[in-house]
Amino acid sequence: ETSFKNFYKTWKDIESELSIKTNTSENVKSLDEIAKMYGIETNNITTTLLELDLYSKEFIKDKPKSNKELDQDTAKRYANEVYKKLENYIEKEKITDLNKEDVSLPITLIPVEDYYPTNNSWYYVKSSKIYAYIEYESNTKYSYCYQGSINTRMEGECK
Repeated sequence: ETSFKNFYKTWKDIESELSIKTNTSENVKSLDEIAKMYGIETNNITTTLLELDLYSKEFIKDKPKSNKELDQDTAKRYANEVYKKLENYIEKEKITDLNKEDVSLPITLIPVEDYYPTNNSWYYVKSSKIYAYIEYESNTKYSYCYQGSINTRMEGECK
């Protein structure tokens, strides 16, 4: 239970730091009760936690979509805001290297207003520099490549 409270506090701190607005509530049910509530039947705590993790990923897969169309200037601004949020996270957590495959902060879950980067977006960290590809899709696809700093933003895919 203590580890959950630590996790919850860390989660709320990251939400606040990245200006992510969510509605969360503490669930005082036991892990067994939560598993039963979602139809997960297992006697192994590791399997239960993995099943809950998969369930939560499925639950957030369909993020809310904005009804307004993006223009190029707005897409650039949104991409820069996502990059700045990544910079804040990397700096705060003192991360020097991070693989593209790391899921500690998925780029596709970093909102700016009602927009999220597409599933084609990615980032990694090498020597404390962030390399990222951020894509938005509206009626038009907008994509931006960052090569270690926000000042290196180029339109299009990273080469």
